[in-house]
Amino acid sequence: IMDSQGNVIIHPQLENESIYDAQDSQGHYFIRDICHEKNGQKVYSRKDPEKERSREKIVYYKYFEEMDWIIVSGVYIDELYEPVKTVIYTLVTLSACILLIVIALSVFLGKSLANPIKQLAGYAESIGEGSLNVQIPVNSRDEIGNLGRTFNTMSDKLKSVIGQVQRSGIQVTSSATELSATAKQQEATMRIQVES
Repeated sequence: IMDSQGNVIIHPQLENESIYDAQDSQGHYFIRDICHEKNGQKVYSRKDPEKERSREKIVYYKYFEEMDWIIVSGVYIDELYEPVKTVIYTLVTLSACILLIVIALSVFLGKSLANPIKQLAGYAESIGEGSLNVQIPVNSRDEIGNLGRTFNTMSDKLKSVIGQVQRSGIQVTSSATELSATAKQQEATMRIQVES
Protein backbone atom coordinates (compact mmCIF):
# COMPACT_ATOMS: atom_id res chain seq x y z
CA ILE A 1 0.00 0.00 0.00
CA MET A 2 1.30 3.46 -0.90
CA ASP A 3 -0.11 6.95 -1.04
CA SER A 4 -0.71 8.92 -4.26
CA GLN A 5 2.78 10.50 -3.89
CA GLY A 6 4.57 7.12 -4.05
CA ASN A 7 5.32 6.88 -0.32
CA VAL A 8 5.12 3.29 0.89
CA ILE A 9 2.74 2.82 3.81
CA ILE A 10 2.67 -0.97 4.16
CA HIS A 11 5.22 -3.31 2.53
CA PRO A 12 7.29 -6.25 3.83
CA GLN A 13 10.65 -4.53 3.10
CA LEU A 14 10.07 -0.92 1.93
CA GLU A 15 7.83 0.56 4.62
CA ASN A 16 8.07 4.41 5.03
CA GLU A 17 10.16 4.83 1.86
CA SER A 18 9.39 6.83 -1.25
CA ILE A 19 9.43 4.74 -4.42
CA TYR A 20 7.99 7.46 -6.66
CA ASP A 21 11.17 7.55 -8.80
CA ALA A 22 11.51 3.75 -9.12
CA GLN A 23 12.30 2.63 -12.67
CA ASP A 24 11.80 -0.63 -14.49
CA SER A 25 14.59 -2.37 -16.43
CA GLN A 26 13.96 -0.12 -19.47
CA GLY A 27 14.21 3.07 -17.37
CA HIS A 28 10.47 3.76 -17.31
CA TYR A 29 9.05 5.41 -14.16
CA PHE A 30 6.27 2.86 -13.59
CA ILE A 31 5.39 4.03 -10.05
CA ARG A 32 4.72 7.54 -11.37
CA ASP A 33 2.29 5.96 -13.87
CA ILE A 34 0.55 4.03 -11.09
CA CYS A 35 0.26 7.18 -8.94
CA HIS A 36 -1.15 9.14 -11.89
CA GLU A 37 -3.57 6.42 -13.14
CA LYS A 38 -4.57 5.28 -9.62
CA ASN A 39 -6.59 2.26 -10.95
CA GLY A 40 -5.58 -0.45 -13.42
CA GLN A 41 -2.93 -3.00 -14.16
CA LYS A 42 0.62 -2.86 -15.43
CA VAL A 43 3.32 -5.26 -16.54
CA TYR A 44 6.89 -4.15 -16.03
CA SER A 45 10.31 -5.75 -15.95
CA ARG A 46 12.44 -5.20 -12.87
CA LYS A 47 15.58 -6.69 -11.41
CA ASP A 48 14.66 -9.19 -8.72
CA PRO A 49 17.04 -8.65 -5.76
CA GLU A 50 16.87 -12.35 -4.83
CA LYS A 51 17.55 -13.73 -8.31
CA GLU A 52 19.83 -10.92 -9.61
CA ARG A 53 18.14 -10.82 -13.00
CA SER A 54 15.26 -8.93 -14.58
CA ARG A 55 11.86 -10.55 -14.29
CA GLU A 56 8.47 -9.46 -15.55
CA LYS A 57 5.95 -8.61 -12.89
CA ILE A 58 2.24 -7.92 -13.25
CA VAL A 59 0.58 -5.56 -10.79
CA TYR A 60 -3.05 -4.59 -10.19
CA TYR A 61 -3.80 -1.40 -8.33
CA LYS A 62 -6.88 0.32 -6.93
CA TYR A 63 -7.21 3.79 -5.38
CA PHE A 64 -8.85 4.10 -1.96
CA GLU A 65 -9.73 7.82 -1.95
CA GLU A 66 -10.76 8.20 1.75
CA MET A 67 -7.24 7.32 2.89
CA ASP A 68 -5.37 8.49 -0.25
CA TRP A 69 -4.03 4.98 -0.60
CA ILE A 70 -3.23 3.04 -3.73
CA ILE A 71 -3.49 -0.66 -2.95
CA VAL A 72 -1.08 -2.53 -5.22
CA SER A 73 -0.84 -6.28 -5.54
CA GLY A 74 1.65 -7.97 -7.84
CA VAL A 75 3.23 -11.24 -8.75
CA TYR A 76 6.17 -12.26 -10.92
CA ILE A 77 4.80 -13.76 -14.13
CA ASP A 78 7.21 -16.72 -14.10
CA GLU A 79 5.97 -17.62 -10.58
CA LEU A 80 2.40 -17.33 -11.81
CA TYR A 81 3.03 -19.78 -14.64
CA GLU A 82 5.30 -22.15 -12.71
CA PRO A 83 2.42 -24.47 -11.65
CA VAL A 84 1.17 -24.51 -15.26
CA LYS A 85 4.65 -25.44 -16.48
CA THR A 86 4.79 -28.21 -13.88
CA VAL A 87 1.41 -29.57 -15.00
CA ILE A 88 2.45 -29.39 -18.67
CA TYR A 89 5.75 -31.16 -17.93
CA THR A 90 3.88 -33.84 -15.95
CA LEU A 91 1.33 -34.32 -18.75
CA VAL A 92 4.03 -34.54 -21.43
CA THR A 93 5.99 -37.07 -19.37
CA LEU A 94 2.86 -39.10 -18.64
CA SER A 95 1.81 -38.99 -22.31
CA ALA A 96 5.25 -40.17 -23.42
CA CYS A 97 5.12 -43.06 -20.94
CA ILE A 98 1.63 -44.04 -22.07
CA LEU A 99 2.74 -43.83 -25.71
CA LEU A 100 5.69 -46.13 -24.99
CA ILE A 101 3.41 -48.63 -23.23
CA VAL A 102 0.92 -48.53 -26.13
CA ILE A 103 3.73 -49.08 -28.66
CA ALA A 104 5.13 -52.00 -26.64
CA LEU A 105 1.67 -53.57 -26.32
CA SER A 106 1.03 -53.07 -30.04
CA VAL A 107 4.29 -54.80 -30.95
CA PHE A 108 3.56 -57.65 -28.53
CA LEU A 109 -0.01 -58.10 -29.77
CA GLY A 110 1.10 -57.82 -33.39
CA LYS A 111 3.66 -60.56 -32.94
CA SER A 112 1.27 -62.75 -30.96
CA LEU A 113 -1.19 -62.55 -33.87
CA ALA A 114 1.23 -62.57 -36.81
CA ASN A 115 3.44 -65.49 -35.73
CA PRO A 116 0.62 -68.07 -35.42
CA ILE A 117 -0.84 -66.89 -38.74
CA LYS A 118 2.57 -67.30 -40.44
CA GLN A 119 2.83 -70.76 -38.89
CA LEU A 120 -0.65 -71.68 -40.18
CA ALA A 121 0.29 -70.43 -43.64
CA GLY A 122 3.37 -72.69 -43.62
CA TYR A 123 1.28 -75.73 -42.62
CA ALA A 124 -1.35 -74.88 -45.25
CA GLU A 125 1.40 -74.73 -47.88
CA SER A 126 2.65 -78.18 -46.81
CA ILE A 127 -0.89 -79.57 -47.05
CA GLY A 128 -1.25 -77.93 -50.49
CA GLU A 129 1.94 -79.69 -51.62
CA GLY A 130 0.45 -83.04 -50.60
CA SER A 131 1.81 -83.61 -47.09
CA LEU A 132 -1.49 -84.72 -45.58
CA ASN A 133 0.14 -86.19 -42.46
CA VAL A 134 0.89 -82.67 -41.18
CA GLN A 135 -0.96 -81.85 -37.95
CA ILE A 136 -1.00 -78.23 -36.81
CA PRO A 137 -0.30 -77.87 -33.07
CA VAL A 138 -3.22 -75.98 -31.49
CA ASN A 139 -2.31 -74.17 -28.26
CA SER A 140 -5.13 -71.66 -27.93
CA ARG A 141 -8.90 -71.39 -27.83
CA ASP A 142 -9.12 -68.16 -29.82
CA GLU A 143 -9.85 -67.64 -33.52
CA ILE A 144 -6.35 -68.71 -34.54
CA GLY A 145 -6.66 -71.93 -32.53
CA ASN A 146 -10.05 -72.51 -34.16
CA LEU A 147 -8.48 -71.98 -37.59
CA GLY A 148 -5.74 -74.51 -36.72
CA ARG A 149 -8.34 -77.11 -35.66
CA THR A 150 -10.25 -76.46 -38.90
CA PHE A 151 -7.05 -77.02 -40.93
CA ASN A 152 -6.46 -80.31 -39.08
CA THR A 153 -10.05 -81.44 -39.76
CA MET A 154 -9.70 -80.49 -43.43
CA SER A 155 -6.40 -82.38 -43.68
CA ASP A 156 -7.95 -85.49 -42.07
CA LYS A 157 -10.95 -85.38 -44.45
CA LEU A 158 -8.68 -84.90 -47.48
CA LYS A 159 -6.59 -87.87 -46.32
CA SER A 160 -9.80 -89.92 -45.97
CA VAL A 161 -11.09 -88.91 -49.43
CA ILE A 162 -7.73 -89.66 -51.05
CA GLY A 163 -7.66 -93.04 -49.26
CA GLN A 164 -11.12 -93.85 -50.63
CA VAL A 165 -10.06 -92.76 -54.12
CA GLN A 166 -6.98 -95.00 -53.87
CA ARG A 167 -9.05 -97.97 -52.69
CA SER A 168 -11.56 -97.32 -55.46
CA GLY A 169 -8.70 -97.15 -57.96
CA ILE A 170 -7.36 -100.47 -56.73
CA GLN A 171 -10.83 -102.02 -57.04
CA VAL A 172 -11.21 -100.62 -60.57
CA THR A 173 -7.78 -101.96 -61.51
CA SER A 174 -8.63 -105.33 -59.98
CA SER A 175 -11.98 -105.43 -61.75
CA ALA A 176 -10.38 -104.42 -65.03
CA THR A 177 -7.79 -107.19 -64.63
CA GLU A 178 -10.54 -109.73 -63.92
CA LEU A 179 -12.55 -108.50 -66.91
CA SER A 180 -9.50 -108.71 -69.11
CA ALA A 181 -8.80 -112.25 -67.90
CA THR A 182 -12.44 -113.23 -68.44
CA ALA A 183 -12.42 -111.67 -71.90
CA LYS A 184 -9.28 -113.63 -72.81
CA GLN A 185 -10.86 -116.85 -71.57
CA GLN A 186 -13.99 -116.23 -73.56
CA GLU A 187 -11.95 -115.36 -76.60
CA ALA A 188 -9.98 -118.58 -76.25
CA THR A 189 -13.18 -120.56 -75.77
CA MET A 190 -14.74 -119.01 -78.86
CA ARG A 191 -11.68 -119.77 -80.92
CA ILE A 192 -11.80 -123.36 -79.90
CA GLN A 193 -15.47 -123.58 -80.81
CA VAL A 194 -14.92 -121.86 -84.13
CA GLU A 195 -12.11 -124.22 -85.03
CA SER A 196 -14.07 -127.24 -84.18
